[in-house]
Amino acid sequence: MSVIYGVNVFTYPTDWFGMDHHGFLAGDGKSYSFDHRASGYSRGEGVATVVVKRLSTALRDGDTIRAVVRATGLNQDGRTPGITLPNAAAQESMIRSVYARGGLKLDETAYIEAHATGTAVGDPIEARAIANSFDTSKRHAPLVVGAVKSAIGHTEGASGLAGNIKSVMILESGVIPPKTSFEKANPKIPLDKWKLRLPLQPTPTPWPSSGTRQVSINSFGFSGTNGHAVLQDAYHYLFSRDMSGLHRTLPPPCVNGHTNGVCPNGATTNGHTTTESTTNGHVHGNSISTANGETLADNANIETPAPAHGDDNLASNGTTHQTNGNGISANTEPDHPMVFPFSAFDEAGLARNMESIANHYGSLSKPSSVDERHLLQDLAHTLAAKRTNFPWRSYVLASSLEELMTSLSKASSAAKPVRTRAVPNIGFVFTGQGAQWHAMGRELFA
Repeated sequence: MSVIYGVNVFTYPTDWFGMDHHGFLAGDGKSYSFDHRASGYSRGEGVATVVVKRLSTALRDGDTIRAVVRATGLNQDGRTPGITLPNAAAQESMIRSVYARGGLKLDETAYIEAHATGTAVGDPIEARAIANSFDTSKRHAPLVVGAVKSAIGHTEGASGLAGNIKSVMILESGVIPPKTSFEKANPKIPLDKWKLRLPLQPTPTPWPSSGTRQVSINSFGFSGTNGHAVLQDAYHYLFSRDMSGLHRTLPPPCVNGHTNGVCPNGATTNGHTTTESTTNGHVHGNSISTANGETLADNANIETPAPAHGDDNLASNGTTHQTNGNGISANTEPDHPMVFPFSAFDEAGLARNMESIANHYGSLSKPSSVDERHLLQDLAHTLAAKRTNFPWRSYVLASSLEELMTSLSKASSAAKPVRTRAVPNIGFVFTGQGAQWHAMGRELFA
């Protein structure tokens, strides 16, 4: 397997001076991707990490498949009027070659994660290249285009992986997040004419088609390097090949009460069931697959060189469930209480944090029993493993969303706040007698 990092950290102010002097940066410090206000980009810090494994190896190891990398490619702009000016023809050539190498159909891509730094020149060139490459004028529905840079800035060395990770989350959830910081399109980008659509509504956009979810990711380099990757969701990729394994792909969401996703009435859509029943041997879309000679990625996704013989790449690692061939869920753990820990700088901060969580979950529509369990597991894991532990600590126990809401709304239901002491030093003492031996544990000092 390979562990790949993309990193951008602000260390030298001279970088800013030079970039601003040459007109790279936006005056107000925001990246207005595809917007009429685009005049430069906003720099962002970040670290992105992905793990790539061969599919057969990942399935053997019990990894969770996050997404399938079907094809990737790189090329170079060649000679252009300037080092900062991209080449639309080179971008088009790269996209078409990647799809041809992977044996993929351009018209099956419903979403593209664009590079879209928020520059007046670069954004229209990329938009035109996308429209020409995907021949959007012949599509029945517009091609949805998004750009993570408008939300987190241009993370430069981490920006390609940021786009990949966002795309994996879209494939898993079946929803496209709304684009931020947008007023109207750059006048050089005729969205209607080119049949491009920006997700602008305040709520996430449901995946616009049934079946396999396929996305493209653009990522360009300052000196003219162009990178492209094509991803597919794990569930449909593996299910269509009669494979079995682990994944986190969700059924399409319920929108406005209609039964085109996970709805209260338990309707079945796109081969996933929303109740305890089964469809094609899978429960709640929580099934996955095995493949021989294909490639896989853990923890997100990444642009990797296309493997020989058309092998695919996959992404893995995360909370997961598995079903057997008879459609019976292998995850039969009882609904035992879970621990939801909280910490804060001050004692009153614990109550504020609990109130914030309660307000958020109180605003959600009532989930199904399976979705509720997953939601609680994710929250418990995030609070326990993904948050900094501050001096003041408390926790609540709950086995259902209703019980959690009740405990969070009543301070008396939570454990009494305590202020932690310094972390103790632990020493190991080996006497060298009996079942022990001389120098036992010495390697611990290393």
